[in-house]
Amino acid sequence: MGAGMVRRLLERGDDVIVWNRSLRKSEALLAEYPAPRVTIASTPRQVLEEAGPMTFSMLSTPEAAHAVFEGPDGILAGVGPGTNLVDCATLEVKDMQSFDAAVREKGGRFLEAPVSGSKVPAEQGQLVFLTAGDQELFQLAQPYLQAMGKANVFLGTTGKGTEMKLVVNMVMATMMTSLAEGLNLAGKAGIDPAEVVKVLGLGAMANPMFALKGPKILQGDHTPNFPLKHAQKDLAFALTLAGQLGARVPTAQAADEEYRKALAAGEGERDFSAVAHRLME
Repeated sequence: MGAGMVRRLLERGDDVIVWNRSLRKSEALLAEYPAPRVTIASTPRQVLEEAGPMTFSMLSTPEAAHAVFEGPDGILAGVGPGTNLVDCATLEVKDMQSFDAAVREKGGRFLEAPVSGSKVPAEQGQLVFLTAGDQELFQLAQPYLQAMGKANVFLGTTGKGTEMKLVVNMVMATMMTSLAEGLNLAGKAGIDPAEVVKVLGLGAMANPMFALKGPKILQGDHTPNFPLKHAQKDLAFALTLAGQLGARVPTAQAADEEYRKALAAGEGERDFSAVAHRLME
């Protein structure tokens, strides 16, 4: 995700300073865009101290985010007056609120901006940014958000962007299990599952995810664009939020059981469409 987003900024004409937990990913960018277009930082702190008008962070889990934010040479160590930090990860509300408070305490500004979209939309600049927090920073970030995405919305106080992202990913995860069940039922009934994908595409249930993932499921192609382990993580976060708010989400709870089974079966690194394996046995 992060690599695709950075490439969109480079194509916009921005020079960037980057840090990644995997150095080879930064080196791949440098090979494509030699200095001074790309500079590799030795620590997250260096990125914040040298990045200029805007810093974006994109980390995969709360554990990774806290480690990178709170380490001795982490993100927060580089925050100071004038820092503009936009965090694009999908975390829990409490994580975003904690980072927001820590950045503001040091004189910086913070915008949460989790994204709807996966690897390919990131590469194509088709992400949707679900933002909340500092509204002035939201306006300042517009040129960058527009380079990396097809839309962005501002939802209010910090936490609301994350809540929206969890709703979106909860719906997406349940749609995937529903599609897999439909393909399985059709197959058991002696109907070509490919015809199900075709018919769904002709009616009110037509959507890009079914059109893309349906044929891939039938081909057994689960090359990861959105790894199953991350889909399950986001679904678990959505269920936690639902529990806190007293919202009934029985369909999502049932879907989570299937994702957990797929995760236990070793499907975590494959695309979240791999949940279909168990549902189509």
